[in-house]
Amino acid sequence: MNTKLLSYQRLIHLSTALGILFLGACTGKPNRLTQKSFEVKFLVGSALGQFCEQAAEQFNQQQPKLANGKGFSLSCETKSSSDVVTSLTSLAQQLKSRSLKRNRPEFPTLVSVDGEIYHRQLIDQINQIFPGKDYIGEITDAPLLAHSPMVFMTSAELADGLRQQPDLYKALVNTKTHQELDPNSPQLPIHLVHTAPTGSNSGLQTLVAQFASVSGKGPEQLTVADVQGYQTQIQAIQSKVIRYGVSTSSLAKDMVKNGSFWASIASVYESSVIAANSNQQAGQSRYEAV
Repeated sequence: MNTKLLSYQRLIHLSTALGILFLGACTGKPNRLTQKSFEVKFLVGSALGQFCEQAAEQFNQQQPKLANGKGFSLSCETKSSSDVVTSLTSLAQQLKSRSLKRNRPEFPTLVSVDGEIYHRQLIDQINQIFPGKDYIGEITDAPLLAHSPMVFMTSAELADGLRQQPDLYKALVNTKTHQELDPNSPQLPIHLVHTAPTGSNSGLQTLVAQFASVSGKGPEQLTVADVQGYQTQIQAIQSKVIRYGVSTSSLAKDMVKNGSFWASIASVYESSVIAANSNQQAGQSRYEAV
């Protein structure tokens, strides 16, 4: 990564991942540091929040030090991926206008966004402010430290009906109940949920997947004309969406808590399904990833 945008030893690592394996801690509040130590600020997309809290606590207990003996501590701030992009773009604008110096603590040392779409958006927006500087590394240069695929989360009694569909989004256009998808499924209305595409990576990926489904094209082949031309089909799919979640993890947990009448299908990360199942209360049904 290029270090020109940030001060000495500050560099931005754009992770296209959903997890970080060795750094983290997302309390939203900086740790209290001694005069002999310095802060490593980690700005992360919301998919890493819970992991960061757990990982950083263990990491900071080791009292890490540099080779010269200077100690440091990790602090982390969690935002939606769209807010991460907005925040860094704002900092870059302030830096260019010289209203903010580049060694200010507002600049993060490490950055992670949830997915390649927001990474690309960040690259494009920073390049508009500093054309030709390439301050944000390309996606191929950013370390992919973990990966969790997008899946359909549903209860065990509905999972087989979803698995039978070669393309679930196309099937949703003309169906109203799960029994229409599978005669052996209960007569439950199809209630689809996902996070808001305007603020969440999983919601944005879900919307892209819907356009890819109805168009028959790969996501990388979609054009503006496709987005305009398939609005009717997308609206038919979106008519099944009864609510938009704020974060992927909270949406999965709410689905387990409230049951299939609250939401029968959720488009989430596979890791969110695992986490939601691990926090179940007595009597709650287990959910599956399709």
